[in-house]
Amino acid sequence: MAGRYKEMMDNVDDRPCWQYVAVMDSRTRPAHAALNDKVFRHDDPFWNTHYPPLDFRCRCRVRALSEKNIKDRRNIVSDSTGKLTEKDVLVSKKTGELATVTVYDDPFTGEKISPDVGWNYNPGREWGRWDKNALLPDCIDTGFSEFADGKCAKMLPGQKTWKDYRRPDLRHMPNDKRIIAPVLLKAAKTREDVALIMLDALDLHDKPFRIIQTPIEQVILRAEHIPHLVGKQTDLRERYANYLIPALTDPYEIYLTQYQDGLRERYIGLFTGKENLLVVVRLNKDGSLLWNIMQANDRSMNKQRVGALLYGK
Repeated sequence: MAGRYKEMMDNVDDRPCWQYVAVMDSRTRPAHAALNDKVFRHDDPFWNTHYPPLDFRCRCRVRALSEKNIKDRRNIVSDSTGKLTEKDVLVSKKTGELATVTVYDDPFTGEKISPDVGWNYNPGREWGRWDKNALLPDCIDTGFSEFADGKCAKMLPGQKTWKDYRRPDLRHMPNDKRIIAPVLLKAAKTREDVALIMLDALDLHDKPFRIIQTPIEQVILRAEHIPHLVGKQTDLRERYANYLIPALTDPYEIYLTQYQDGLRERYIGLFTGKENLLVVVRLNKDGSLLWNIMQANDRSMNKQRVGALLYGK
């Protein structure tokens, strides 16, 4: 959608009006169907909040129209001025948490149409919020299949390591310094199932975000980042979803690590159990998370402990 938005913005002189297009079948949600065929100018505020996708699995798109298209099809060009309002939506009955969505009051049908919570923005305009290297694991062999393509996020050389801080070797770490390993989840069959497993495990299935208190800060987990971070299905990364929250809330160490494109925080979590795992949770520049898993008897695990030490047990 971000690419499509840029393509249409580059052509607004010839095609200045945009038309919302829904699939219009039995699976189309009422709010999406209500917007089908609606036409607004490209610079109408409507597109700031109602440019698809409007929620998970949204299949809607936008079509660019010329003045001739408008005339030939007898389309009505709508104006959202004075018809957009904001309202608070209850996200959690337990906590009373609220989130704001923008409502379009359709003057022709009287319907009040809003995107789902967490989707109240234009992905095309805000593409820069995403970290372009968020999906790339660190350039240390962790067993993930991205390395087969030779793609990884590169850490700058010459940074301090655990040895500079006189920290213990993780290979000899006793169990009382480790977190009890949580349940290992079953592998998903499809990419969509991966996202659903992650949303459930992180308690994000019915809320746009969740705030996690770590030893040094608050980390915001956003539901909208989850499909973006699924990565390759063959990685089976979703199996370790239950390890993420403990690694954030009870890490063994936290490092601020310099990469070629900037700084990232890295949480080191040590776990007991049959697999005796080390989990590295990387906080990307856009707030999304990437996690790498390795067995604790692997010598390469110490190579993950790079950067400025922000916290250590």
